[in-house]
Amino acid sequence: MTFIGVGTSFQKIQQLPEAYRNAIKLQKYLIIEGYGSCISQRQIQAGRTEDIQMDEARLRKYILRKEKEAAMGYIEELFINNVQSQKGDIAGALYRAAVKTAMLLQDVKKEYKLESGRFRDLEELIETIFSADDILGIKTAFISEAVEIIECMHEEDSQYTPVIRQIISEVQQNYKEDMNLKTLAYKYHMNASYLGQIFQKEVGCSFAQYLSNTKNGIAKDLILNTNMKINDIARQVGYPDTSYFYRKFKQCYGVSPASLREMKKY
Repeated sequence: MTFIGVGTSFQKIQQLPEAYRNAIKLQKYLIIEGYGSCISQRQIQAGRTEDIQMDEARLRKYILRKEKEAAMGYIEELFINNVQSQKGDIAGALYRAAVKTAMLLQDVKKEYKLESGRFRDLEELIETIFSADDILGIKTAFISEAVEIIECMHEEDSQYTPVIRQIISEVQQNYKEDMNLKTLAYKYHMNASYLGQIFQKEVGCSFAQYLSNTKNGIAKDLILNTNMKINDIARQVGYPDTSYFYRKFKQCYGVSPASLREMKKY
């Protein structure tokens, strides 16, 4: 079985290399059409081209909350259901969504300092995507990577004492609220100073820093993946004072929220 890509027509021999290059580019459609197919540039141009809409914040939320089934279901929806509804440059849209997904997973691994030896780096993951035989291969690669991340985060959690696990879970779910170590210590019937020492020792940073990192991480995703106003994003993540949000965000990422938004546009 073969797969044939038909390049653009030409009348002069000098145009042969360009026609050949166009035919080679069509080989990426093997992943969509499968062997035994023939596709031409005219077929691609006749269809409409739309990017696959990817909700990065949603997938990130599933991973951080360790919702394995939800993460697997979303990847299935992204790379199977959405692709089947596309027309036009399907392969291009598929690869663009795949690269975005790979970068998101890499970002999570880096941000949470997960053990690098057990994961593929970004280059390896993208190479796996482009060498996959079909869409199922891409989907399987991402599900495998996402599940590995979730399981690694579970192992990280197992190193924490029960009270620290509860506090981390509470921060992930209620980061918008006015939280501080004193109120949490009262809630869990502990001395605030002692709880702060335990948190610092087990997590590697103060509670205040962890809460700030969580807020800023969610704000970063909203800045990059939505058109929400910066002031609204500040309130969304629990910073009623926008100027304070700007300071905390710049301390975390080295750029202001507005500068990051401009980088996104660029």
